[in-house]
Amino acid sequence: MFKASTFVAFLVFVSFASALDDEQQAVVQAMKDAALSDAAIQGLSKIGAQHEDAMKDLQAHPENSIEAIKSLNDDINDFMSSATESDRTAWKAFEAKMASNTGEVFNKAMRDAGISEPTIAELTKIGQQHAGALNSAQGNAEATKAAFEALNADIQKYIVTTSAEDQAAWKQYEQKLKTAFGIKQAN
Repeated sequence: MFKASTFVAFLVFVSFASALDDEQQAVVQAMKDAALSDAAIQGLSKIGAQHEDAMKDLQAHPENSIEAIKSLNDDINDFMSSATESDRTAWKAFEAKMASNTGEVFNKAMRDAGISEPTIAELTKIGQQHAGALNSAQGNAEATKAAFEALNADIQKYIVTTSAEDQAAWKQYEQKLKTAFGIKQAN
């Protein structure tokens, strides 16, 4: 059975569902660069569109996030399992490229929020330390949740040791992430 990366599937959806045309075009270009066929790109775009309402609903109901992302991932897996061998190979190349670029996407967003380079470097190290657990958790909702919680705990433990400016910038960045991923703030 074909198995897509849950995290990459979610990133693809976020790019397709967002109003940011430049991001959408960049994802489509990355798919083309990975040699996905036009038919596969159109099929994946259709899947993203089919899940758009469910993903937007995460803003109001973040408790459904695991199920919504799993459903998206299942549909991508189903689609790719019937795709040509060349498209399955191209998808794996696309996933690898998206996964390797993820850090730089987050780093740019942190820079834009005003977080200092030394803090970004340390946060990147923390993320790398948790990458294995996150990858191992794929397909297991509870393990994925636990891996993200462990990552968040280490990030929060580090952030309190940074400057007041970085703490404030992190708070702003974190709020943007939570909004983008449909996570409600605790009161």
